[in-house]
Amino acid sequence: MNHSRGYEMPINSEIIKIQFEVSESQFDQTQTESYRPVGLENRILVGHEQGFDHVAFICHERLTSWYSKTSQLDARIKSISGLGQAWESGAYVLRYPSNFREQMQDFVYELINSVNLEALVQSSDKIIEKYVKIWRNTSVLGLSEQMGLFGELWILEKLMLANNPEIVHSWTGPEGATHDFELETCHLEIKTTSINNSDIKISSLNQLRPSNPDLYLIVVNLNQGNGRTLPQQIEIIHELMGQDVEMQTEFFRKLELARYNEAHSPRYISEYEVMEPKFILIDSNTDVLHEDRFESPIRSLSDLKWTLDTTTMPLELLTDDFWLFNN
Repeated sequence: MNHSRGYEMPINSEIIKIQFEVSESQFDQTQTESYRPVGLENRILVGHEQGFDHVAFICHERLTSWYSKTSQLDARIKSISGLGQAWESGAYVLRYPSNFREQMQDFVYELINSVNLEALVQSSDKIIEKYVKIWRNTSVLGLSEQMGLFGELWILEKLMLANNPEIVHSWTGPEGATHDFELETCHLEIKTTSINNSDIKISSLNQLRPSNPDLYLIVVNLNQGNGRTLPQQIEIIHELMGQDVEMQTEFFRKLELARYNEAHSPRYISEYEVMEPKFILIDSNTDVLHEDRFESPIRSLSDLKWTLDTTTMPLELLTDDFWLFNN
C-alpha cells in the first residue's frame, strides 16, 4: 500500500462496484459523464460515460486526446468539470467498455489501491503490464499448444532428475529465446508431435542453425489417450522443486509466459504418453534449412517458418544416458 495516499485501509471492491453502478445510472438519466469519489480526500474517482467505465486521478499535466494502452483500455489527460478546481485543472483517466466491468474488477481494485499518485502514468503502466500478461492467458490452449508445452515440461522433468531443480533457469523457450533450453554445455530444441505425425513445425529460419555450444533437436512423440495430463505433468515438476520458493516462482512465471493459466486446468483432460523420443545433433552436415545453406544472403528475407519431415533424418533413440551431459 502506498501510504502517501491518505488512507491506511484499501478501498473495498464492493464500494468500487457500487460507485460504478451509481455513475452509470446517473449517466442514463442525464446523458452527461458522471463521476463518484472513492477513498479519502476526493483524489480518486470512478465514473461512466457513453458505455465506458472511467477511473480518474488528479493530474495537472498537459491535456491529451484518448490513446490506446491495450486493445480494450484507453487513457488520456482531460478536464473534469463540476468537482472543483483541482479536477478542472486536469485528470488522468483510464477507460474501458463497461461490459468488461466484471473482467476488469481485479485490475481496477489494484489500480485504485496501489497506484502511486505522485507518479501516475509510470506506476499505472506497471500495473497494466502485469494485467496484460494475465489477460493474454484468458484463452484456453489449443490441442497442439497443450502438446507442445507438455513435451517441453517432460524434457524439463528429465533434466531436473538427472541434474538439479535449478535447471529450470535454462528453460528459455517461454521467454522468446531461439531454443527451448539453453544450458552451458548445449542447447535443446524440443518438437512435439502425435505418434502418427512425422512433420514438425520450425518457427524461424535459424532455429536449427548449428550453434556453439552444440544444438540438439529432440522429437517427442505423444500417444494421446494414456499417461499424464498437462496439469499432472506440471504438478510433478512442482514436487521436484521441494520447498524452494524462489524456484517455484520462477517456474510459474515461465508457465505464465507460455500462456498456461491455472484456472483452465480442469479443461486440460487429455492424457499423453511419451513414445520413443528421439534426437539428433544439429551440425553443419545436418540436412536442415538455415541461412548458412544459402550461397548468398537474401536481403529481402527477414524470417520464415517451415516444416521438417523427421522421417528423412537419422534420429537416434533418446536413452537415460543422454540426460547426464550436464553433470
